[in-house]
Amino acid sequence: MNKKLEMHAMVDAIERDLICYISAKVNDKNVPAKIIKKIKERLGYYNLEEGVLYLDLQDFIEIININSKRLDFDEEEIKYLNKHIVRIIPIRNRVMHPRPLEFDDYPILKNVFNCVSIYIKTIKWKCTEKVIKIVSDSPNDLLSLDFREVSKQSDIFENLPLPDFDDTTYIGRRRERAEIRELLLNDRVYVVTVKGEGGIGKSATVLKTLYDLLDDSENPFEAIIWSTLKTEHLNNSEFIKINDAINSFELLQSNISNEVIKDSNLTEEENIMNFVKEFNTLLVIDNLETLNSDDVRDFIIRFTEYGKILITSRIGLGELERRYSLDTMSDNDSFAYATALLSYHNLESIFSNEELKHLIKDELYCNPLSIKWYVRSLANGLDHNDVLKNKMDVVNFCMSNVYEGLSELSMLVLSVCVIEDRPLSYPNITFLLDMKYELEFKIRRSVNELDISNFLESSKLKRGIVNLTAIARNYLRINHFPDKKLIERIIRKRKKLSNLKQEMEIKNIQDRYNPKSLMSFDKENNLVAGWYLFRAIECKESSDWEQAFEYVEMAKKISPKYFESYKISAYLLSCKGDKNANTEYKTAYDLCTTDDERVTILALWASHSLEREDRHEALRMINEAERIDGSNYHIKLDKVKMLSNLGKYDEAISILENIDISKLSTLKYKNIYYTRYADVYRRRSERIEFKYFDGRFSLLQKAYDVLEKSPGSDFRLANMKIRILQLISEYSTREEAMEFLLEKISSDEIELYSHSKFDKFIKSFRSRVVNIDNEELKNQLKRYLVDYNEKATAVKEKDEGIVVFMKDNYGFVKNASLKRGLYFTLPRKLSLRLGDRVKFQIRDSSKGQPAARILDKIA
Repeated sequence: MNKKLEMHAMVDAIERDLICYISAKVNDKNVPAKIIKKIKERLGYYNLEEGVLYLDLQDFIEIININSKRLDFDEEEIKYLNKHIVRIIPIRNRVMHPRPLEFDDYPILKNVFNCVSIYIKTIKWKCTEKVIKIVSDSPNDLLSLDFREVSKQSDIFENLPLPDFDDTTYIGRRRERAEIRELLLNDRVYVVTVKGEGGIGKSATVLKTLYDLLDDSENPFEAIIWSTLKTEHLNNSEFIKINDAINSFELLQSNISNEVIKDSNLTEEENIMNFVKEFNTLLVIDNLETLNSDDVRDFIIRFTEYGKILITSRIGLGELERRYSLDTMSDNDSFAYATALLSYHNLESIFSNEELKHLIKDELYCNPLSIKWYVRSLANGLDHNDVLKNKMDVVNFCMSNVYEGLSELSMLVLSVCVIEDRPLSYPNITFLLDMKYELEFKIRRSVNELDISNFLESSKLKRGIVNLTAIARNYLRINHFPDKKLIERIIRKRKKLSNLKQEMEIKNIQDRYNPKSLMSFDKENNLVAGWYLFRAIECKESSDWEQAFEYVEMAKKISPKYFESYKISAYLLSCKGDKNANTEYKTAYDLCTTDDERVTILALWASHSLEREDRHEALRMINEAERIDGSNYHIKLDKVKMLSNLGKYDEAISILENIDISKLSTLKYKNIYYTRYADVYRRRSERIEFKYFDGRFSLLQKAYDVLEKSPGSDFRLANMKIRILQLISEYSTREEAMEFLLEKISSDEIELYSHSKFDKFIKSFRSRVVNIDNEELKNQLKRYLVDYNEKATAVKEKDEGIVVFMKDNYGFVKNASLKRGLYFTLPRKLSLRLGDRVKFQIRDSSKGQPAARILDKIA
């Protein structure tokens, strides 16, 4: 049974019962003035008994509300009337006039129809009960019912086509329809384009909005003229050409002029313009993308001097329009639509809810046309798998008339989107295409073109995210897949970002508080910005400051709220001694979103303040970092450094004594611990006057002893050893100091000599060694004061040299002709020391550079 017929019968029955009741019970005088006026306009005079036939449900409810006490309605009946029966007024209007139905119109009306006699007993619902029985027992008898005539509700001139969604009623898009309505009622908007990919429901949504507008009290239009340029349509389950489709501007103009009052002495356009001048007109042009003509654009400009135009298109017009992007249906609406279609074709039992949801989203793109095509194909007896094999028919239909008109760069952007197969940001696309950041505006322009052409999800684009629609992605993969060279090029660029991310993740574990460590790559723009920050650090290492700061500025533009951009800026300024570093550190701190980020900035900022001799501010910052993360060992060790600089040695020692060394996971942190511990003793010794040897020397011994507890050396630890030895060397007249010096230099010879600052120590100590009274001790120390690089220049033999450097399992040998020295691996059978003269053979190393093979030690 046709639902519309049933709904018409239900509304008609309710209104007939109300007419009978009001005619019998209501006095002529107890009627609202506006209803009296309405009857007079219909009859030419006022008579309630006759005029009640021209009233509708809304009028009846008004009359009952005014007369409720006289008519003996109780409070519960009036409540039901105003809560439930009022709710079916718009449904009644859509049924009786007719208008496209909403998805939930039928169940709402059916519920009220079945319950009205239960909740309102004051009225005898004879007609209603009769129809209830017919629907229950013999629904085909509804065809023989005699329905009362309903007067035309709207005086608006319109030629709107009958909707093609009557098999399911219109489903969803309430927000979109309300927003399109607002645009149509906006006096400052003259051209509205509802754009979206093919089959997404542009025409249906616009048509439903316009039908609703016909009954809208705020509707300003006196005429709504519809003209469609559709060239293909879905007939049953096939896409077929429309033979008499409008395919030229002349035919479009002729089609529009056929709907207006004509003067045979005027041209078609003159007739149209005269009509628009006379009547407030909305012209609707459906599927404009099929007619891409300058004539159309010029006509639109002329038309909008007097009227308003509503367009549906797969491609926007540009500056002429107020564009409204219609995205895919929501998952819920798509599911409701598919369920309704399956029910209409008696196929509702073939899928479970989960199967249907998966099918709609993953195979049919939540696209109404795809869903309709699929269900109709099943209804025609085709197998599920056979239908999906032909899915590209729908895809090609939906994306036709679009790709070929794109610019070359827009096509390139689409290729990147296909290759990456994920949402992308503008900076990421610019980076992957190896374009300079300054040219990002070209990418934005191309993305705008792609949005106008419905390749992209407009809702995500508002957030700066470029993402292909599902149907566009499938279309491009099949029809315009990128070539191999471009794929390889994009993969290489992507790998650079991926490598940076992996490198920084490792660095953050090993050395998080190094200013060169970058973090928070959760946002794509941050990663691209991170690439430029990494380049900035590289430029700083080579003293290319101008380029370094240029990269930092690029990073700031790419990700304006990324704290790392300002951290690196502050770091670079700090390295140059620029006072503006403080401002950049503050901005970086303000942009932090997590405690980890804040602690990192505070630690670096504190170190910067310490370097600028602002020790109290440095301590304040490190205390704030400790307040945020009290268990952080790096912060505790930094605090020791600040306290030492302020002379608060006991407090520093107390912190160190309470640190569990076993919890320091890396050698680096262990060595920071021992170095800071030693530094407390070193600084405390420097507070004692030089003449008090015992006090100073005792503290310096303790400092060195702490350093020797380390399980392995590094640059920082060796540097602290040299600084302590330098202070001890100042006591060259004190034998116990020199014996300690000899002991430590001999035991740590390789570690000390491999450090770049040991040469400086040697040069300064040479001038003091003459003060040593003990000749044996003096000679022993002199052995370690040899400049091995200088000694090597005296070796003229090309296959002999002096060992000038040793570390771990390798070293370097030099002679007079080898200014830079040759790398060698320590031989297993020879015990070598720094300064040894050796015989060697030149060989090629694994890196392609010449190296030495040590053959023997020369006595």
